[in-house]
Amino acid sequence: MEGEEWNTVALGATKEKLADSLIRRLCTQFAPGGLLHHGQGKWYPGEPLPRWAYSCCFRVDGEPIWQDLNRISYGQVGNANVEQASQLIEALAMRLGVGKSQVVPAYEDVLYYLWRERRLPVNVDPFDFTSRRRA
Repeated sequence: MEGEEWNTVALGATKEKLADSLIRRLCTQFAPGGLLHHGQGKWYPGEPLPRWAYSCCFRVDGEPIWQDLNRISYGQVGNANVEQASQLIEALAMRLGVGKSQVVPAYEDVLYYLWRERRLPVNVDPFDFTSRRRA
């Protein structure tokens, strides 16, 4: 409990694994059929990057949203490319019955991210992606 992750860093390797384990146990116990989500959490003033939030989404009527928590990846980076992503979303659109014509490509707003980068503290390197997993 003396390490940075317990005292000054928003999230460290041990804390991250424990948080994932806890949310999975809570979901299994209190929301069977729930869906886990690991996403962006609170972004406190002065911190270079937002913290992470762990959620378990479920239906109050008990109808399952998700069947197998083991099929939700944790800590693994995939290698999907743009073409595979396009195929996935088009297949999803067809399955939902809305057609491929409703699929619209999305792109990051370069000017917005340049503006945000300019607002970072001088001691933060925007190319240091390891800090994103620890924030």
